[in-house]
Parts: sequence; C-alpha cells; structure tokens
Amino acid sequence: MDTPISDSTGTPDASVASGLHRSARRIRRASGLVVIGLLIQLLAFLYWTPFTFIVFASLGVTLIVGGVGWYVVAIVLYLRERRAL
Repeated sequence: MDTPISDSTGTPDASVASGLHRSARRIRRASGLVVIGLLIQLLAFLYWTPFTFIVFASLGVTLIVGGVGWYVVAIVLYLRERRAL
C-alpha cells in the first residue's frame, strides 16, 4: 500500500517529508563515514610503512564497514517506515 506524498491540495504530507529528511540525513552520515575511510586509506597508501598499514587496516576499513552498515540500517529503517519491509 502506497503512502501518499501529498494531500488532495498538492502540499507535501509532513510525516512523509520528515521521514525523507531523516532518511537522507542517515544516508549522508553513512556516505561521510565511507568517504573518510577511503581518504584515510588513500593517505596510508601514499607513504607505506608498518604503522600506516595498521592505520589502513584498523581505522580505514572500520570506517568503511561502519558506513556501509549505517547505510543498510538507513535503508531498512526507511522501508519499515513506509511499511515496505
């Protein structure tokens, strides 16, 4: 069953608009984590030492996996709000 995005007058439904805003904010946070993780990995590749490998493996990968996980949670929450899941 589809949730209407606007009422009969064409104005956006407030609950739908706030749900979209929350979902967009969650996805932006997730993409921010992924971008920071990728930047850390890129910087670690520029000067490769045992320490930068530790930073690459622990911090960079953790941020990327966290961002992907946060993205999945954002999508699941969005689908549950829309009763599509």
